Amino acid sequence: MGSGSVPAPSRPGNALIVSGVQPPLALALALVEGHDFVVPPGSQATDRACRRGSRSMSNAEPFRDRAMIRTIRPLLLVLLIPVAGCLQPEGDPPSHPDEPQHATHSEHAAHSEHADLADREIGALSDEEIAGLLEGAGMGYALAAELNAYPGPRHVLDLERELSLTEEQVEAIARIFDEMNERARELGSRLVAAERELDALFRNRSATDGALRELVSAIGALDGEVRYVHLEAHLRTTELLNHDQIMRYQMERGYAHDHSPHGAH
Repeated sequence: MGSGSVPAPSRPGNALIVSGVQPPLALALALVEGHDFVVPPGSQATDRACRRGSRSMSNAEPFRDRAMIRTIRPLLLVLLIPVAGCLQPEGDPPSHPDEPQHATHSEHAAHSEHADLADREIGALSDEEIAGLLEGAGMGYALAAELNAYPGPRHVLDLERELSLTEEQVEAIARIFDEMNERARELGSRLVAAERELDALFRNRSATDGALRELVSAIGALDGEVRYVHLEAHLRTTELLNHDQIMRYQMERGYAHDHSPHGAH
């Protein structure tokens, strides 16, 4: 029997016995046919409440008046709403089309969060990071200084008027910036080349422990040198500024006042 078929009812006497049909559906058949309603033995335990409600109606006078049946037929759905839950089969609750379907654990494990990076020129570096290293940009290397009231040369020059810099200060800080930028470009270029070499080492499946250790150590040293160049420029710049200029720099850059310098001159 298909899951959507309804078994034919049997009628011993005036009672309608429907096997294999949920009690609310059997009750509907009984009302429409004008017979008493009897729940066969062996029904599921989860339908006991429905059977109790249905049997109470079977004790009433059968609905044999066709005119009355036609009258109550539109109300049948309303009458069955309170027992609609009894139609739910035992087991897992039904899925609703409006509810989001969650991926299984295996699906989450299979899809890497780095999948979108597979087309990068160098796996460890974005296009923006490559450009920044080649241009000698700060890229956050000097945040330890910048966020602790050690101004950077480029931003100090940008705030020349606000900080009331003297000509001597402008010339000296400009030299610091030029030296920093030249050195950072050189180191950045070497760092990008080393990262490209590391990427190729794995892409070509030629990686060995010895080559890997040597190359990673070189990358670490270059990265440290780039960071030092930027931090050292902040240190040299701060030595050329007085306390008021440093405080003004902090305000212009929007930094918190609890990072005010101590011992600046």
